[in-house]
Amino acid sequence: MAISLFISLNKVAFEPTFNFNHAYELLQKWLDFFPYLAIGYVLLVFGGQKIMKKRDPLDLKYLVATWNLSFSIYSLISAYFLLPNILEIYKNEGILSLYCKKGDYYTNQTTGYWIYLFVISKTYELGDTLFLVLRKKPVIFMHWYHHILTNFITVFSYVRLTGWPRLSVFLNVSVHGIMYFYFAVTTLGIRSPTIVRKFITTIQLIQFAIAILFFTHLTKIIFSGNKEGCDISKDSHFIGLLMFLSYFYLFGKFFYKSYIKPKKTIKIN
Repeated sequence: MAISLFISLNKVAFEPTFNFNHAYELLQKWLDFFPYLAIGYVLLVFGGQKIMKKRDPLDLKYLVATWNLSFSIYSLISAYFLLPNILEIYKNEGILSLYCKKGDYYTNQTTGYWIYLFVISKTYELGDTLFLVLRKKPVIFMHWYHHILTNFITVFSYVRLTGWPRLSVFLNVSVHGIMYFYFAVTTLGIRSPTIVRKFITTIQLIQFAIAILFFTHLTKIIFSGNKEGCDISKDSHFIGLLMFLSYFYLFGKFFYKSYIKPKKTIKIN
């Protein structure tokens, strides 16, 4: 059932014209399946690491590099096709509409298609974790928490047809285009200077900070009782706000520990 549903989700991407109604119906079903996906993912994280504990790590260097490069290319292409809509909405309606109104964002043949690809890509991104487990690399809390929660909120906000994903998705694919290219390079054993690693985490933090700012504004609009024509789903909104706040905290903590906190020195008497 789950496999056939996922195959159907992928088939939509190859139809001659994007069929929003079909895509929406399938993603509603996929959302119902999410609890099982989450359980399977947690089993992968903890059970998979336990299984691999007494086994040698798999040499998947070139496969993982190709995987990461593919995500980088996909993300940059997505950003390319979504940017014109961002510029048009900003020019004609102002910045508020970038995260407030959905318009024809979901049904348009261009933006509708690429936002749909974005949603199903988040299930493929769970493969990042599988490769970490098989290669016996650390699977830190920040990684698996970020992956599974993002997977949920992308499907959930799509089904709710909210306005905020327009800007959020564009920021995400723009950052991921750079980030996955960096992952592809480092997977091949090419060392990068500290400033590059700092830059990658910094642009992620900027992405989360921007999201928190516009979510804060949307929260003000919700409590004012005047939605100003915004397409807001309260459940999607508050889950999204808490998600971005938690991401900013976790990635900020990672940045501090990795690049700011003084390293402990061992004194030799």
